[in-house]
Amino acid sequence: MSTNTTRVIVGVSTSLAGLSALRTAADEARLRGAELIAVRAWAFKAGWRDTGTRIWRQEIANQAAQTLTVAFSAAMGAPPDDIPVQMFVTEGLPERVLLAHADRSDDLLVIGGPAPGLWHPTQTVVVRYCARHAICRLLVVPPPELARTAKAGALVRSLRREADGFTRANSRP
Repeated sequence: MSTNTTRVIVGVSTSLAGLSALRTAADEARLRGAELIAVRAWAFKAGWRDTGTRIWRQEIANQAAQTLTVAFSAAMGAPPDDIPVQMFVTEGLPERVLLAHADRSDDLLVIGGPAPGLWHPTQTVVVRYCARHAICRLLVVPPPELARTAKAGALVRSLRREADGFTRANSRP
């Protein structure tokens, strides 16, 4: 890969904001004729070391890789084939891993943010750290409107009503 290649780096998660960030990053990569670099960070925080921790560490790494695949599937069906895509699963704190990948001034770093007015510990830390330390442009994508305005229970009830109505309408002879 040439060092002159434009890059869009995206932090990948399966949260609603994370899926929106993934779609936005793919759109930005298309607009810029850039390479999309999808990054999933994971951390292993065991306070002890023995033979079992190696197995747990590998399992967490496997789950992180699976999260990367699931996020692409949920956000857009599959990784886009019209732009170059690289996927990385890296051990470390998400904010530091992302900035290690977004290490050029012409990069664009895209991350999902917490809903306005809500404090989500991981997302808030990542957004603040990246805003302070990134050497490239940073785009923070909020969760979709419905996720920002509705309570989870209300969303579930609404979806259940719609599904019940759909089922009843399609089961009539």
